[in-house]
Amino acid sequence: MLSGIRIPLSTLVLRLSFTLAFDPSTVHIDSVRDAMLSARIPTYASMIRGVRLFADAPRGSGIVASTVRSIVRANPLIDTMDALALALAARTAAAHAGLDRTLFVATLLQESGFDPAAFSTAGACGIAQFMPATARGLGIDPFDPTAAIAASATLLRAEVDRYADARESAYVLAFAAYNAGDGAVTYYHGVPPYPETREYIDDIIERAARLIAQR
Repeated sequence: MLSGIRIPLSTLVLRLSFTLAFDPSTVHIDSVRDAMLSARIPTYASMIRGVRLFADAPRGSGIVASTVRSIVRANPLIDTMDALALALAARTAAAHAGLDRTLFVATLLQESGFDPAAFSTAGACGIAQFMPATARGLGIDPFDPTAAIAASATLLRAEVDRYADARESAYVLAFAAYNAGDGAVTYYHGVPPYPETREYIDDIIERAARLIAQR
């Protein structure tokens, strides 16, 4: 389902540039041509109706509805049905990994706003903001929404398990490790005193609280 998500032409060009820079041998002209020809021209009337549908959804609609609302707010050019597909994929990945769904969704919102084509100045890419080396190690395309969401859930589960017996919240330490690395968490015997890491954790918790409030 997610493989059919269409993204704007500019992000396809960025993705092609990324692929050429890191592994030119993976570029297939036919695939590039098909992707460029299928680049979505947003149908704004339909998009606005979809945003309104989820914005007006009553409280109690669940984590999926609140996730879709957050996705379309963060990414106005993502079609509402694509946002729904992403929200459902996150819910499924969290369930398979045994993660708290709200915290997992909040993590992806913090990482990229659920943008399948997100690309940071540091080189992190995709919904989960994997570095190229990390993505290669996992054997995934970081721009593939399905693969990136599933891999992110697996990695977060591993971090939560790593800190299951710690005195602090396993999720808080997992978020700290996700941002600053396990070495920093071990060195400081807890959340590192880095402003960026502490802000990262606070932002995820705040996003989770908002998702709960919007349900």
